[in-house]
Amino acid sequence: MPAGSRLVAVDQPNGPWGRTDSEQALRGCIDELSRRGYEAKVFWGDSTSPMIVDLVRALAPFDVIFIDANHTEPFVRKDFANYGKLAKTICFHDIGWNNPTPPGRMAIEVPKVWQSLKAAHKDEASFREIKCDRGHNGIGILQWR
Repeated sequence: MPAGSRLVAVDQPNGPWGRTDSEQALRGCIDELSRRGYEAKVFWGDSTSPMIVDLVRALAPFDVIFIDANHTEPFVRKDFANYGKLAKTICFHDIGWNNPTPPGRMAIEVPKVWQSLKAAHKDEASFREIKCDRGHNGIGILQWR
């Protein structure tokens, strides 16, 4: 995105998928982006909470939204419902995940949501996939027509 673009992040450090160092790392990214001329902002909390949704929506529209959620189907679906129409391009993380869930971890259910979105919105959006590894990660790109 060009300098001057508005960048907004929502993160929940120490949440189900959060890490103890994510807050410090994200603060550093926001500071660096601001230094480079971006309007960068972060909201701390659950991306599905009504308060966070209202704060983000107040800054819309956006050019691109990147949904990482907590990788579980209910949260990915909620983030899409809350933010999916706030930008022309919506990206999803981990669409290519096909590994077993490690013991004690939450399942990564983004591929299931991605497939259902492709079927449900095939007439109103285009879909691209970036998969550079074998069975992990991947980025899904939905672009509204």
